[in-house]
Amino acid sequence: MHTRVRVAAGENSAMTYRRLRALIGWVGLSLPAVLLVAGVLDGHVQQSLSAYYYTDVGPYFTGTVCVIGVFLLAYRFGDAAVENVVTTVAGLAALGVAFFHAAPPDPTPTESVLAAVHLTCAGVLFALLGAIAVFLFPSDVPPSKAWQARLYRALGFTIWAAIVAMVALNALVPEFYRRTNLFFWLESVCVIAFAVSFVLKGYLRCPPSGPCDEPGA
Repeated sequence: MHTRVRVAAGENSAMTYRRLRALIGWVGLSLPAVLLVAGVLDGHVQQSLSAYYYTDVGPYFTGTVCVIGVFLLAYRFGDAAVENVVTTVAGLAALGVAFFHAAPPDPTPTESVLAAVHLTCAGVLFALLGAIAVFLFPSDVPPSKAWQARLYRALGFTIWAAIVAMVALNALVPEFYRRTNLFFWLESVCVIAFAVSFVLKGYLRCPPSGPCDEPGA
């Protein structure tokens, strides 16, 4: 059972939340695209998205991840406590990714510790974004549109598969992993899959009446 949130006169709360979801997605889609173009123009694609912090587009990386974090903190699934905890923790993890930076070349002990925090926050963020796509987004999809639920789950499992691939390939073929910038590409897969799920959730139409009319849908 959903509880409607009081909104200003003339405001469509369901539309507001759909636009917020879509905006989160579009911001996410821009991140790997802008960083890749910057790397190509610079003549060197970095080994990870986070490594771009130390380039000319570092402010864009930090600002974009901060925006995603703040949006996730603002995002609410109505009165569903567990779902709101998930998005809040994901938002905090995104801010951790933004403010605790990846290790630079020849890091100091302090920078290595901060980099470990950064990686932990990134892992938590991607894992929770996968969970949102697998468990939360399909929850209000009507039976007549089951393909939408399958699509969200596919995107979520794609995020999880990319996380597993990062860990496995780094352990099994570390030199190949670093030489081919696989970390950058797998991170990009995670970001794109998450972003597409939010864009679709923002734009796919819901029934005239039902769960999707609620602000948390």
